[in-house]
Amino acid sequence: MIRVQYHLESQDTEETSLRMEANEPAQSTTDGHGFNEKGAIACCRRSSDLGLVDCSACLDEGWSMLQDVLDSNSCDAANGLLMMLRQSNGQGIKKSEIMVSYHSNLFLSSYDERRHQNSFASSTSNLSAILNRLLGADIPQVYWVGYKYLVLVSAHHVARWCVAVSQNPLVYTFPRRWMDIKGQKVVDFWQAAVRAIMSTVIFRPGISQVRVFYHELTFD
Repeated sequence: MIRVQYHLESQDTEETSLRMEANEPAQSTTDGHGFNEKGAIACCRRSSDLGLVDCSACLDEGWSMLQDVLDSNSCDAANGLLMMLRQSNGQGIKKSEIMVSYHSNLFLSSYDERRHQNSFASSTSNLSAILNRLLGADIPQVYWVGYKYLVLVSAHHVARWCVAVSQNPLVYTFPRRWMDIKGQKVVDFWQAAVRAIMSTVIFRPGISQVRVFYHELTFD
């Protein structure tokens, strides 16, 4: 009788343990993954293939991979830009301000690296190439955001511009009329938005991105 009672208690304890493990968030608690730079739960690539990543460990790994494919000048410029964006605390930097900083060599001043100073007074195409690398990486390091005007923000701070479409695992996406609550594209709304933008560009050739925004405000 005593042995039977002990067996049942042991089984109950094991089942309770399994239930607790099943209810734990699908965020990593090892090697820094699953958390942002402030220690809060983050969207982590190890937990989900979806969403805008703000996990510090994922972003550090992504930046390390980018450094392997960038030349030394581009790497220094990109690093300076990333540091400026992180110092903006999620408010972001306008495109015009980025251009001024780039051509004024201010990307270097934040970490006291001046050895390539003269080479940074180069063409706008070089800056565009650097931005495209940061934006198009497997784990993007920066994002264009904003409504009244575009600003560039660090991926470390992108969460303040997003909505969470899943809590476990945490998944962020940009709020858009053509996205449902799961972050999936609503085809009808998307096609309507594309047609509206195309008609605006066709009938107003040369229109700026800002003017397009004001013309098609209801679709953003």
